[in-house]
Amino acid sequence: MRILLAVDGSVHSELALEVVATTHWPQDSRVRVVSVIPDAGFVPLDWAFDTPPGNDADLEPARHHQLALERAMRDLGSPGRHVERMALHGRAASAIVDEARAWDADLIVVGSRGRGVWRSMVLGSVSAEVVDHAPCPVLVVRGPSIAPVLFADDGSEGARRAEAVLARWPIPASSHVDVLSVVRPGALAAAAPPLPIDAPAEFVADTLDVIDAAFAEAQAIADEAAQRLGTGGLQTRASVAGGDPAEAIIDIASERGTGLIVMGTRGHGGITGLLLGSVARNVLLHAPCSVLIVRPSVATRPIKEREVAIAAGR
Repeated sequence: MRILLAVDGSVHSELALEVVATTHWPQDSRVRVVSVIPDAGFVPLDWAFDTPPGNDADLEPARHHQLALERAMRDLGSPGRHVERMALHGRAASAIVDEARAWDADLIVVGSRGRGVWRSMVLGSVSAEVVDHAPCPVLVVRGPSIAPVLFADDGSEGARRAEAVLARWPIPASSHVDVLSVVRPGALAAAAPPLPIDAPAEFVADTLDVIDAAFAEAQAIADEAAQRLGTGGLQTRASVAGGDPAEAIIDIASERGTGLIVMGTRGHGGITGLLLGSVARNVLLHAPCSVLIVRPSVATRPIKEREVAIAAGR
């Protein structure tokens, strides 16, 4: 497994580093740690309102990112773990996505927020852009633990892709996976319109049957996913909720002390295929824990991996 970890020295970057360092990735996995140094003369918004740099405004950010890389190499170093580091240049999100594509990364790991003025945001601008354009799953880290897991399953193709990733995810044996399927209010309204006050008893009964059927279908989706994941050795539990999907996912994650929400997202082709759906976006913005987003694969032309110096100490 190829894991691309982006660091910038921020608190949330340190959390991402801790998650990568403490997770038991599959054998022979490789971790490439990157930090993006802005081009000379360009001051990223994440730096705009930080403590002013020293006399050399161009060297100060570069030194900061080099220190972040050195810290990551120290924390990730362990027998049998393949770790390399790389300083990138340019716009942070673009450089991270381009490197993930060039290296054929299986996973990108980022903190939820960066440095500077944007650290007051729930989801930083760099993290949001990486999730929108990444060619592989993205783990946005908000805490030191990624267990237990909540898998949001709506029965879609996107959910099946997320389930396939989750089936290979390094979940601790003592943890478990909650599989959640949510019945949307819109789906209920379409199937069972509001009842008039003087509705006949038979009509009321039919409407309730439709609602029951919608929840039964959602329960079947959750049960089947839980069974498939359980066959692979995971401890699972299936449940159903009603309401706005993002709100339901966030509420249940908060109630159950979830460490990681896993969800797929639909692609729509063209430019819109690069952007997340509203449910995934709202979960990313408001979740109390880390979120793993599995997007449709983005078709790109093959890019030969660049010849770079990736040696410890450089």
